[in-house]
Amino acid sequence: MIELRNDSLLVSFPEVHPLAAMTITFEKAFRAARTGLEASKLSTGAKFPLKHIDDYAEKIPDALLKRGGVILPMHQSEALAIRFMPHKAQAADGSLYKNDDDKSWYPFIVAVGCGLINAVSGGGIKDKLSANPQNYLFIDEPATLYGMNDRSGATRQFIASPLGKGITVEEQLTGSAEYGGIQLIISPLKKKTFEEHYALQFQYNIPQECGTVRSCVSKAFSLAERALPRHRKIKSCRDYYCEDLSMGISHGERICSTFNDDIYELADWDRKHYSRCFTHILNSDAWREITGEEPEATALSEEEYRRHGVSWKQEYNEK
Repeated sequence: MIELRNDSLLVSFPEVHPLAAMTITFEKAFRAARTGLEASKLSTGAKFPLKHIDDYAEKIPDALLKRGGVILPMHQSEALAIRFMPHKAQAADGSLYKNDDDKSWYPFIVAVGCGLINAVSGGGIKDKLSANPQNYLFIDEPATLYGMNDRSGATRQFIASPLGKGITVEEQLTGSAEYGGIQLIISPLKKKTFEEHYALQFQYNIPQECGTVRSCVSKAFSLAERALPRHRKIKSCRDYYCEDLSMGISHGERICSTFNDDIYELADWDRKHYSRCFTHILNSDAWREITGEEPEATALSEEEYRRHGVSWKQEYNEK
């Protein structure tokens, strides 16, 4: 199950294990002005706003609405990072479950797609799961993804680009601007495997994870196709082509970024239980037209770049 809370995606699998939960956010990032910059230096911690696409059904083209999920606003040439925060494997009495590496987060695997292009392997997000070479993210502690594999083994930063101009990764590899956006497919570790590798250790005064599953009423969604109402008032924005509204991901500079290797077997992951979400990236005009809200006037400013010690270029101000 995926829920939207405070501009974050809360992914939980209570049917697998009551502790199997993770929060995912889409965050603004500084753009790397040169090759080889350490990815962690590009972090801002500022979240992009997220909204349910279904809440704006009368203003969304059917091709996007059928995919479900959420929408977020970005400016052309803006950089993005995806932060994964698995929740602490914590019992009600304050005890933590820990493994041999002293980690206490419930583990997940995540396939990340950019226009259905796998960000880890450069192949397709629907390709068969592979551990060697690994074509998914292994998340057993908080981690941030700043870019995607360019098929040469290098990681290139996520940069928002308009569809239909031939510059997104999807268009360059498939010749099509059909999807755009970012797709996530998440699976948890099987309950049996978790209990075999994690032992309960008592610890005093452990704070509860922010955004815990126990509180907050929210709406669930999935990537699955859904039947649409036959009668709906048509508004101007629904007459647009998807590429007039949506953006995809293109390659930025090469950056230094690594993720943990999976320490489990593929059979240890509960792939019968998974959640998937389509995140549609809207340009600023589309966001204003659809939500009625003003997006931020520009991407991160030159002053913000200077303040954080990151080089800035005039092209970063493109809208």
